[in-house]
Amino acid sequence: MIEAYVSFGGLAQRLSDGSRIQGGLSWNNAVGDQLRSLGGRILCRPCTGTMPSTAVTLWWFALPVFAVLGLVAAIRMRRVAATALTCACAGTAAIPYLFFIGYAAPRFLLPAYALLALPVADALVFLLTVSRGVWRPVAVTAVAVGLLGHLAIQASVLERLVLGTARGHQRWDHIAAELHRNGVRPPCSPATTLKHPRSRSPFTPGAPPPTQAATTRTPPPPPSY
Repeated sequence: MIEAYVSFGGLAQRLSDGSRIQGGLSWNNAVGDQLRSLGGRILCRPCTGTMPSTAVTLWWFALPVFAVLGLVAAIRMRRVAATALTCACAGTAAIPYLFFIGYAAPRFLLPAYALLALPVADALVFLLTVSRGVWRPVAVTAVAVGLLGHLAIQASVLERLVLGTARGHQRWDHIAAELHRNGVRPPCSPATTLKHPRSRSPFTPGAPPPTQAATTRTPPPPPSY
């Protein structure tokens, strides 16, 4: 807040500038966008396409349930203030990205996930400690299977993401080699007239092949005076 008043003309002006840069922030239900991004998308904008499988998104719905259970456990252990504050901070960190922007990325909710991990851990410990008799091994097995299953699913998502990134890097290497073979040398560089250059890559279907890429000569730096 201090920075907003010192450098940006006040808190309201800072929020207005940030909204304008992002294309205008207003009420928008981005829950579905966040769910689509769980399949391994780095940035979901525009966020179209099919939803990931239920196995990939199930933990997302279980997270607030276990957080509430952790709050119940905190009440029983007489330390509700710290847990309630943690949940409140997680909510305030997540709400803008769930209901006020028109796109999604998994990294947007990382602070909320990290905060909710604390009451979720309390909930799991609570389930294990309150179980008695024959229910104790059932609870232990359920928690272990749930955690291992979640790690396995996330590992599969990570593997797909890494493989896709590696294939993208190979395509870029091929494009760079083609440009070099066709005489593109420094200080020349590929250029585009698209309004949003990042919205279309040279290997997008329908894009011109690398040999037809336009080049532009980078101007020399200004004099040192």
